Amino acid sequence: SFDNEIDLFELFEALWNGKWVIIATTFLATVTGFTYVSLKDDSYEVTVQTRPAQSSEFIEYIAFNDIIEANDLMPSVEDGRLIGSYNVFQKFVHEFTDYDEIIDALQQNVSVQKTLSELDEEQKAPYLSSLAQTFILSTTNKNPNSSSISFTWNNVDDGIKIVDSAVQAALVNVRNDLAENIQKLADTLDQRLKLEMEKLERQIALISQSEREKLEKHILYLSEQSELARELGIEFNKLDATALPASENSNLSLSINANEVPFYLRGYKAIEKEMALISARSEEQRLLLSAEYLSMRNDIARIENDVSSSQLRGVLPLLERDKIEDWIIYNSNFITKTKQGRASLILALSAFLGGAFGGLYVLIMNMARKRKIAMNEA
Repeated sequence: SFDNEIDLFELFEALWNGKWVIIATTFLATVTGFTYVSLKDDSYEVTVQTRPAQSSEFIEYIAFNDIIEANDLMPSVEDGRLIGSYNVFQKFVHEFTDYDEIIDALQQNVSVQKTLSELDEEQKAPYLSSLAQTFILSTTNKNPNSSSISFTWNNVDDGIKIVDSAVQAALVNVRNDLAENIQKLADTLDQRLKLEMEKLERQIALISQSEREKLEKHILYLSEQSELARELGIEFNKLDATALPASENSNLSLSINANEVPFYLRGYKAIEKEMALISARSEEQRLLLSAEYLSMRNDIARIENDVSSSQLRGVLPLLERDKIEDWIIYNSNFITKTKQGRASLILALSAFLGGAFGGLYVLIMNMARKRKIAMNEA
């Protein structure tokens, strides 16, 4: 039983006697690890800060935003500005995180093109998608309006070029989206004004019909009164001005009141003259007698002189020539990078495994030698 127990001193002695083997295997393993680290491409984790631009970058769009607000066309944006620092940045984040711009930029990269040339067609899309998702735009907890774009790439300059290209493409898409929204808002305003104009025209048509019916009724009444005046031989007015009702002194009433002084006493000459004047009135003159019509004419004039939609479209050239790179704060010259890959860990692990392998080899060979001696003695 004592012979079967492990003798630590004997174990240590065996390892000491085989120290050169252990040193040799450790050295060889370390050299192998160093060679691997040397040949392996370095990779870096790169971070670029980005955040909304200052509001002053969008001063030229203040009048445009005011038109949007005045016409109640305001979309649901937090700061109430369609073209403003906050909304533009949110649109940029949305565009960048759909990865379309990153994928387009990756396809222009030489090393990616080389890899793609070695893949089957069905493998290319998943490869590009997985690669694009390593480019991450994240928001900091302390400041939701401050974001960072981070990625891991073996060549920092190449990676920055990919991000630069994707950022520029995302901003171009933001501008195109804004231009499309502006055109839609202008079209919406035109349609709204058109519908309002059609409504006013229908209301004026109803007023015109109502006024026509009132005048036809009044002419019928005057015709009857004129006939009575002729029958009675009353050619001219037989009434004093003081005998006329107060309402008749200022304006003719279209209603018939039995208690009033008979109208035919004015004489058929005056009555027929009034009938002629009424019949000679134009459509516009008849409508002018209606207070509602005058109010509607003001509304029509307002619509005809409304230039809001053309003012909205007028911002499109400004949008086209604006420097979109100033719409967000992003500068790829200011980055933080961290070298990836654990060279020291790889070297330490290589040395450890080499030493362990050498020690195990020495112990096995020592046990084999002792067994052979024991067998010979037996």
